[in-house]
Amino acid sequence: MRAYTIQQALINLRERFSPASDSPELDAQVLLTQIIKKTRTWILAHTEYELTSCEKEACDHAISKIEFGIPLPYILGHWEFYGREYLITPDVLIPRPETELMVEKALVWLKEYASKADDILAADIGCGSGCIGISLAAEIPNLHIISSDISWAAVNVALQNAARHSVTSHLHIVQCDLIPPINRPLQVICANLPYIPTSTLTRLDVYKKEPTLALDGGMDGLYLIEPLLSISPHFLAKRGLILLEIESTITDKVTKLSHDAFPNAAINVFQDLSGHDRLIAIQQGK
Repeated sequence: MRAYTIQQALINLRERFSPASDSPELDAQVLLTQIIKKTRTWILAHTEYELTSCEKEACDHAISKIEFGIPLPYILGHWEFYGREYLITPDVLIPRPETELMVEKALVWLKEYASKADDILAADIGCGSGCIGISLAAEIPNLHIISSDISWAAVNVALQNAARHSVTSHLHIVQCDLIPPINRPLQVICANLPYIPTSTLTRLDVYKKEPTLALDGGMDGLYLIEPLLSISPHFLAKRGLILLEIESTITDKVTKLSHDAFPNAAINVFQDLSGHDRLIAIQQGK
């Protein structure tokens, strides 16, 4: 059988990734590191290394998945978010750098508040893989989080990730629609709910590659955001904070709904690194 080297594997993988990836070379290297169990540095320094029959078989299997349109994180089974690695399955969205903005803003507020409170309660609504709540719990020792998702499969992934990052004592992960019944106010509500209008979603490359349940915001993108805002005044503490991830086409609508629900709150819109509206912050008054 003809030898199959790292150089050949990288060429084949790069060609398969090219039609759908902005970084096919990097994706090929990352995938090969998992197959060969070596670092990217080692792989690039040993391009003449001959893959074993098992490694060649794994590479062929990965190529078939790429050609079928399966995103790299689902092939790998894990992905990085805010400096930590998370178990990822097709039942949850792939964590994106844009969502780290929510974690950053929440941490700034929580770290200031944490110095004045013994115990803080927050919610991560539509938690998916759990990456938002886990990122916060890992940084704030006196923070307790209720993480919820309508999908049982997503809840299972979040539970595994919470255990993986040793924050299970700080997280209560439940399957429910939006906010479960609680007997005390929430200081922070983070929500990365489906917000892409249906007509827009069906034209995107992500459509049918990641769970539609976690992407489809209905006709106007507000299918879940609007009911969340309508019930949030009953759950949010007097000086609490709500952070909502959005897309730029619904900024005005979400801002209006936010003002309607919290007429005395300070409402700010933050952009991601690409300059697109990505986050709405609702800060309750005293």
